[in-house]
Amino acid sequence: MDPSKCFLEELWDRSRRVTYTDSQGNQRRLVEGEFWYIPRPPIVDELRGRSPILDDGTEAVAVAIALQRYANRLFSNDATPPFYFRFPDSGGQFDSQESKRNFLNAWQRWVSGRNRGRPGVVEYGMDIKTLGLTNEQAQFLETRRELWLDLTRLWHVPPHKVGILDRATFSNIEHQGLEFVTDTLRPLLELIEASIWKHLLGADPRLRFEFNVAGLLRGDIKTRYDAYAIGRQWGFLSVNEIKRLEGQNGIGAAGDRYIEPLNMVPLGQGGMPDDQRRRRDATQNAITFLRESVARHGGRPRLEVVQDAA
Repeated sequence: MDPSKCFLEELWDRSRRVTYTDSQGNQRRLVEGEFWYIPRPPIVDELRGRSPILDDGTEAVAVAIALQRYANRLFSNDATPPFYFRFPDSGGQFDSQESKRNFLNAWQRWVSGRNRGRPGVVEYGMDIKTLGLTNEQAQFLETRRELWLDLTRLWHVPPHKVGILDRATFSNIEHQGLEFVTDTLRPLLELIEASIWKHLLGADPRLRFEFNVAGLLRGDIKTRYDAYAIGRQWGFLSVNEIKRLEGQNGIGAAGDRYIEPLNMVPLGQGGMPDDQRRRRDATQNAITFLRESVARHGGRPRLEVVQDAA
């Protein structure tokens, strides 16, 4: 339901009631338990939430609208500031108000319509003086950019999300995208999660509702694959879990197996088992023999028979 069409009130028993008015003027009343309402912090009068635009950002929005309207008027006039005509100090004036009005009307016709941009002629020694500040003096572009930044601050949105890329670089724009999830979306998502758990799941400790934002936090492909490799090697990720994080199908039951490094043993169980130590020593002895044989026989390994004294 549109919040602007809802009137929220608290009854004598501390319960809440909503009166909803549709577009035809019909009203419908819903008591607590028949509607789901999430007030956005900070809470007003312990009942209603606050809007960052309607409550906290009215001045910033009003200034932005005024600046946009000024820009429309300015550029509709070819970005020419207001000006006036000045007679020389030696004197001079129009004979009557009608002649002054005729001069201004003629000048307006000359510089507007098809004649826009064409030069004009000023008679009687008059001079043209501009009113107000130029765009550079008024820092029009800088003021407009700062107003845009003020509006993004109201919602805690990174500037690059609204197209302000002045300070965005290849190295920091990915981190800004991650901060958008952690600093902007996450507080709102946690608020919705808590409200769903309380009002829709009955605060059941066996149940939990959670938004999965892992897809929004994924980095570039090299960073993701390096993280998957670490998780796979240390045994807390399986092949199917990695493929599921990438949105791919699993490989069957074989993909659910976990692995762990051979040189890792549980705490307190001592060192390597005897059979594993023998295999390691045999492999190391074979490698050493091949290296020494190649060095003694000019790059070719040579088998040597060793008789056991036993």
